[in-house]
Amino acid sequence: MLDILLGLQKRAPVRFSIVPSTSTSASPASRLTCCPPTLQKLGVEYHIETEDTYSTVQRVIPDGKTKCSLCSRLRRGILYRVADELGATRIALGHHRDDILATFFLNIFYGGRLKTMPPSWCRTMAGTWSSARWPMWKKKTRSAGQKFSSIRSFPVTRAAASPT
Repeated sequence: MLDILLGLQKRAPVRFSIVPSTSTSASPASRLTCCPPTLQKLGVEYHIETEDTYSTVQRVIPDGKTKCSLCSRLRRGILYRVADELGATRIALGHHRDDILATFFLNIFYGGRLKTMPPSWCRTMAGTWSSARWPMWKKKTRSAGQKFSSIRSFPVTRAAASPT
């Protein structure tokens, strides 16, 4: 998605800046070692927020229970705070169709409601930024992503299984 945004930035009739941002959770599975060198090579300003959400999740959610919902909410809260701190007006999230469907079924089976992530969301109270999940219509295909990454010489990261 960053590559697409950088291409758009070069051709767009309006000027805008891009600051890729993510957070690390202090989890033993958290590994972002390939991100900084790749972003530096692209000449992109970036922000990595380190916050120990792992300890919070371990303390609040009992062993054997799914920790994903709390972890994702904490990370999203960090991302929104960082967006405010950076003065961002837009947040582009990389959720694809499989993420949307997983959230839908988690809400059905664990929350008892028909609900999922919206494709876009506007923060209306402060009016400072809005978010969009562009890839939500795209099916997650590892081979296509790996091919693209290989062509563009981007590292391929794999999500580690979350410790339970």
